[in-house]
Order: sequence, then structure tokens, then C-alpha cells
Amino acid sequence: MHRGFAAGLVAVALGGCAQLKVTYSSDPPGATLYENGRPLGYTPYTLNYGSSPIESFKRGQCVALTGTSVKWASGAEASATNLTVCPTQGLSQSYSFIRPDVPGREIDAQFALQLEQGRQSAALIYQQNLIQQQRNAILERQRIDQMNRTVNCTSMATGPYSVNTRCQ
Repeated sequence: MHRGFAAGLVAVALGGCAQLKVTYSSDPPGATLYENGRPLGYTPYTLNYGSSPIESFKRGQCVALTGTSVKWASGAEASATNLTVCPTQGLSQSYSFIRPDVPGREIDAQFALQLEQGRQSAALIYQQNLIQQQRNAILERQRIDQMNRTVNCTSMATGPYSVNTRCQ
């Protein structure tokens, strides 16, 4: 394929409000991700790089990303100081940190397991809260409907001192 044509395809594909997303993972998962020494969260973690890399991608150019590193619970560390992303891999890319072969792998594996269990518990609590909110909304709607319901009554004299009233 002609280089100019390929660059043109990249430019068309990258139009609009596109942004580069890089998902950082680690083996084992659960290492703390740092960017320029600032902690961001536990891996896997996705960083959105905004429009700056997109302009380079439109020109068919690769982009060097800010240095990232990870630190596992055991203290083991790894870094990616010269990470480069290129438009041929698209707007959604990934990078995986491999834990160095140093003592403490069991600690990191256990931490990853606890973190996953915590995420599952948090997801279950979130789901239960959503269900409760839906129930509350239904009950509130029923209460409002009941208050706004029109009642039609008809009364009929059935004798000199009695009235029969029927409501619907």
C-alpha cells in the first residue's frame, strides 16, 4: 500500500473527538500504576491521552508516551520509560508490565486475588444498590399514581333517610 494512502486512511479514521486509550496491565495484576511518579490506581488501568497524540497519528507518526511504572505489593517494580505508540495499532492499545523475578511473588498473587474479590464485592453492592433504587422509584411512582387517581362517585337516594353511594 502506498504510504500517502495509508496516512490518509489513518487521518480519516482518527477524525472527530477521538482519543488514544492505553490500558496498562501487570502480571500479576494489582500493581499500582504510576505516571511521572504520581500514583494512578491498580492495574489493569486505562489512561486516556486526549487529542495531542491524535494529531501525530493523523500525520502517520508514532508518539512517545510519558514514563510509567508499576509497583507490586511486595515492593517489586517495573517501568516503561521509552514506550512508543503508533497509529497502525489503532486508538486502543495496551502495555503489560511483567514482574521481575525477585522474591515476593506469592505476596503479589495474594494481593491480586484480594483486589479482585474486593472488586467483585463492590460490583455486587453496586448492583444491589441499583436494584433498590429501581424498587424505590417504582414505589414512588405507585404512590404518586395513587394520589393522582380520579375517583368517581355516584349517589342515589334509596329511601327517605338513606343514600347509597358507589365510588370507582
